[in-house]
Amino acid sequence: MTLTAPAPAEALRDATDADSLLHTALVASLHATGAQRGLVVLADLGTGRVYAVQSVGLLGDELDRQRPVLLGGPRHPVAEALRDGEFRHISPNSVARGPLARLGRLGLRAATIVPLPLEVTVSPCLVAGRCLEKRCLVRERTASASPDGEWQRRIAASCQRSRSLRSPAALLLDVHELSPETKVAVHEIADRTGQMLARMPALPVGSSTPSGEAEEEWQRRAFAAVDEPVLVADTSGNLSFTNGPAHRLFVAGSSDAEGRRRAVDFNRMLLSAWLAAYVRTSEASRPRELALVDPEDGSELLFELISTTAYNALARESGTVVVMKDVSDLRHAAEELQASLRRVEANEQSARREGEQLRLVLERIDQAIVVADPRAEGEGVLASEAMDVLRMNHAARRLLHADEDAPKRRREIVSRNDAIVTSFISQSEMSGGEASAELTLTDPFTEQVRSFAAHAGVARDQVGAAVAIVCVLADLTELRELERRRVERQLFESEKLAATGRLAASFAHEINNPLEAMKNALYLVGEDLPEDSTARRYVRIATSETDRISKIVRQILGFYRPSVLRAPVDLNAIISEVTELLRAQLRKARVEARLELDPSLPRIVASSDQLRQILLNLTLNSAQAVSDGGTITITTRASRAGRDTPQVSAESVILEIADDGPGIAPEVRERIFEPFVTTKERGGTGLGLWICREIVQAHDGTISVKDVTPHGTRFVIVLPVRPKVET
Repeated sequence: MTLTAPAPAEALRDATDADSLLHTALVASLHATGAQRGLVVLADLGTGRVYAVQSVGLLGDELDRQRPVLLGGPRHPVAEALRDGEFRHISPNSVARGPLARLGRLGLRAATIVPLPLEVTVSPCLVAGRCLEKRCLVRERTASASPDGEWQRRIAASCQRSRSLRSPAALLLDVHELSPETKVAVHEIADRTGQMLARMPALPVGSSTPSGEAEEEWQRRAFAAVDEPVLVADTSGNLSFTNGPAHRLFVAGSSDAEGRRRAVDFNRMLLSAWLAAYVRTSEASRPRELALVDPEDGSELLFELISTTAYNALARESGTVVVMKDVSDLRHAAEELQASLRRVEANEQSARREGEQLRLVLERIDQAIVVADPRAEGEGVLASEAMDVLRMNHAARRLLHADEDAPKRRREIVSRNDAIVTSFISQSEMSGGEASAELTLTDPFTEQVRSFAAHAGVARDQVGAAVAIVCVLADLTELRELERRRVERQLFESEKLAATGRLAASFAHEINNPLEAMKNALYLVGEDLPEDSTARRYVRIATSETDRISKIVRQILGFYRPSVLRAPVDLNAIISEVTELLRAQLRKARVEARLELDPSLPRIVASSDQLRQILLNLTLNSAQAVSDGGTITITTRASRAGRDTPQVSAESVILEIADDGPGIAPEVRERIFEPFVTTKERGGTGLGLWICREIVQAHDGTISVKDVTPHGTRFVIVLPVRPKVET
């Protein structure tokens, strides 16, 4: 294609607008260089991007005029050439790949970038390397001719001042290198074009290209579609753009609630502080997280901020672009995870402590205990091999464990014991429940054969899964030895009681005859006394007591035959009668007897003679125990539905005989109801309380002794209103 064009000066003067001026400048430059293809490039000062707005000799010239083509951003080589305001040559290799590859796709094989300054930028003299007097633009602008030395000095000064000027537009010529003369011609066209562009009101400098406005709108829509907050702040920290989520956090209207406006103000203050820290610190050390307040509900929100510096068309910082990622849920999840880990660690420590406590407890138990894992599938003879033994205490290790250096005989005994115990535990596991048996094992150290009561059970967790089998081996050898000794002691006591019975029967037989004589004598004396005399009353009491002595003698003769003389009796009346009989004796001993009798006490089915015997025995014992001026308190009451004495039913009466004496020693109190046990230094046989216990038990009742605070003794007798068996 052959281009024809008028001289540059005349052609440029004929242009009426920026579009035609740029086209004319491109055609003139191509004509001056002999190139066939070229582009006109404009910079969008709002975004820093560079666009190809016109072309000559390339496909789609008309289309390119109507719709600019984006070449790149602020870092593009063409944009850098516009900032520098200097010629740049682009080799064919660079056009074929890299950031300049789009030029190759448009049809350029090489490129020379010619910036279009708004003023003269570089003197042609400096470009050519020598003074070109006839074509020097600086000389043409000089007011008057000067000697050679003077105008050369002015040329140099003017050229030095003009080197810092920048360009808003450029011509891209499809030529790799220019000769010095061609450079001067192209510079002349570029300088004149820049001067004329500066005087045109429609110059697209500092405004967006037609496609830039559409792209900016597209960017806003893209940011609005992002779910995470996105914002742009200028160098002063003021927000110049916010998408929907960011608007909710940092923008509030006058009609919004007071709480929301305060939350938004607080968020903006926190963001300003973060932006200030971002400006002061490096990327590696600036804060990465920011805690804000949700303006809707006041809850805390945690964001991770991803930011980058924004640049204008001159590659100067124009603000900060911030993308905020809500990590509140992640932080809460992390905190919950940390809390869970702490709980797990605490549970592990607690389990270790409990395991150590269990070990200490098991070691202090004399019975052999083996804890095995039911899930183990081991093979072997020993329990530790055939199953996973989780724990054994010292008693179990004595029977079931032997070191490798132990004597052969001991290891053989341990092997037999292990086989027996393993078989028993396996049987309990197969049964799925508990098992009990008596096992015969041998002590490996003494070779003594011992009997053990074995009990095994499966321990399960909360969901019912078996987690352990616990086997307890209780040594029956010592228990049986203790049982043998207890039986021997009982036989001894029986023999002693039998001997006592025989002795008592002999005494009773000898005493019975004098008692009969005394009864006859008292009868005769009473017959001679007036009916209402005091002596006659005492004779009747003596006769009654003599009859009671005779009954006691008969009971001693056949003590184990229960009395057949049981009938409903008034316990309060018997107590009054006994205390009246003992009044003189108690007065002589300076002992006071206090009666606290329940008037509503029900009658009980009992032997009145045996009740008198109990009352006489216990009252006299208390009188002998208290010192001068002591007190004996006799109390009766009906049991209150087992509240006072849970071991008896509601249909019972309670008899208490208490004194304020020195009390009974603990070692004696435990055996106080055994025969031949007495607290009296002289004259005591040790049979009184034993007889009282036998009588009470014969009436299906209970008798116990307790201490009285601060000192003293209290006997408590509980008798059912109606015994189970009445004879």
